[in-house]
Amino acid sequence: MKINLKIFHNRNVLFYWMAVWASALGDAILILAISWFIVETTDSGVILGTFMMCMGMARIIFMVIGGVYVDRFPPLMIMKISLLIRAGILSYLMYVMVSEMEFAIGLYIGAIVFGMVDAFFLPAAAAIRQRLVSSEHFSQLNSLLLVATQTSVMVGPLLGSFLIRKGDYLMTVGAVIALFLIAMVMLQAVILHQSLDMKKENLKRSNHSKGAFFNELVEGFRYIVNTPIILTMMIVAMLVNAGVSVLTVALPFLAQHFGSGAEGLSMMNAAMGFGGAIGAVVFTLWTIKMPTPQMNLTASFIEGSALFFIALTPNLWGVGLLLGVIGFTTTAINVIAPSVNQSIIPKPLMGRVVSVMMVVMTGLTPFAQSFAGYLTEKMSTHHGLMYGGALELFASGLAFFIPAVRNYSAHYVKKRINQRG
Repeated sequence: MKINLKIFHNRNVLFYWMAVWASALGDAILILAISWFIVETTDSGVILGTFMMCMGMARIIFMVIGGVYVDRFPPLMIMKISLLIRAGILSYLMYVMVSEMEFAIGLYIGAIVFGMVDAFFLPAAAAIRQRLVSSEHFSQLNSLLLVATQTSVMVGPLLGSFLIRKGDYLMTVGAVIALFLIAMVMLQAVILHQSLDMKKENLKRSNHSKGAFFNELVEGFRYIVNTPIILTMMIVAMLVNAGVSVLTVALPFLAQHFGSGAEGLSMMNAAMGFGGAIGAVVFTLWTIKMPTPQMNLTASFIEGSALFFIALTPNLWGVGLLLGVIGFTTTAINVIAPSVNQSIIPKPLMGRVVSVMMVVMTGLTPFAQSFAGYLTEKMSTHHGLMYGGALELFASGLAFFIPAVRNYSAHYVKKRINQRG
């Protein structure tokens, strides 16, 4: 690894970074506000778990469709439209909070629509990164963007807790709407110039029939199946994500267990964000030129260990320390894994392949969160945390012995990319 600051001179990167920061900050505040609103109003792990499941299932069902559209239309445009729709959904949730309608049903409807919008936003965000910088800066760009997201994860819960304490939930959701609109304005300042070949390809796809749409989708599946390392790491990521996702459900009840309320929940989220921010700064300043799946699995194994030991930790400060470790390892995973993928997957296939990968990688997450909510309500929060940590340890540990991982060579992949270019 070596220090490289050239990426900071890229105007598009800086505006895109600010958009990611505003959007991620809004997401962090929103998750705290909604989760604590559900806990405070219902004291039900099942409702919180099924809320997350509704959002996740909608995201999964529509993700592959979103990926095809990302390859057909400018991903920047899709991101801006998605942010505008997100703001509209939150306006609806504000109405749900003050109306006399059954609020659980209203929350579920909002979760489903929010998940559908994410199904287009996330593949677009992944695809656009290939167009912002050259391949040698992929890991550094991913790290820089994680500085934005992890800082938001750290600051967002504290800001959300402050807004809830000083104002109310409506003020908090209103702040999130404002942040989404700011992100849209920042994206408007990003100017990408497509090559003539890329324009022709996008025009050709946008005019395709429904049959061609299906064929494009199949093409993305076929690429994954025929690329063993992508297929293997996608399946491992599915299990790892399912394991760590229990934190979303567990942390509000863990704060309740320690008697620390919304402040304790914000502190735990901030600890995780702080660890992630440290990792993001480290990986931004020091570029990993040839990331490998083995690096990713090592980070996943450490993350699973920390998650498992949270269940055995008797105080809030110890939990905060372990969450800081999880934040750091999550950053490492989110830098290394996309960098490996971006180095291998061809640009014309990026939207479709990434959308299929996202569907599979998050496929178990809604069920894992729902099951964690069930364990929390019927047994204890600690049982859910132990199950999540054990799942992550099993998946990452076993993957080291899979041939596609064991025989992976970053030098060989780099050689293939140079030949292809």
